[in-house]
Amino acid sequence: MSTVERFEAVTAVLAGLLTGALVGVLGSVFHRVTIGAFPTGVVVALAAVGLGAVFMRALAGRGAYTAYAVTVLAVVAAAWVAEDRIVIGQTVGVAWTAGALVLCVLGFLLPERLFAAGGPAPASTAGD
Repeated sequence: MSTVERFEAVTAVLAGLLTGALVGVLGSVFHRVTIGAFPTGVVVALAAVGLGAVFMRALAGRGAYTAYAVTVLAVVAAAWVAEDRIVIGQTVGVAWTAGALVLCVLGFLLPERLFAAGGPAPASTAGD
């Protein structure tokens, strides 16, 4: 592994850590926002977790994604168990915590072919 490749790998992991911290903190702070009766905050926060997962996997593969997912989950867990809790055990708090966990696991399970340089391979047609 050359110096440039090592630098790119370290930079990708740092990007994963920073992105995960940003998504985790903002999601934990704003997950309780509602517009009328609609829980806008948790929907937007979970969308940010999912989009961040896809972005980090596409950026640099599983290494950067692992840093992202671990950081998101660590921030959410810290917000859950802190003395002055930001995330409380009401429906929206449980939805934020469980949803972030599920999306991080699903992001890890996405197949590598979705993130190939040429995009997903088209379905072959037998008989053409």
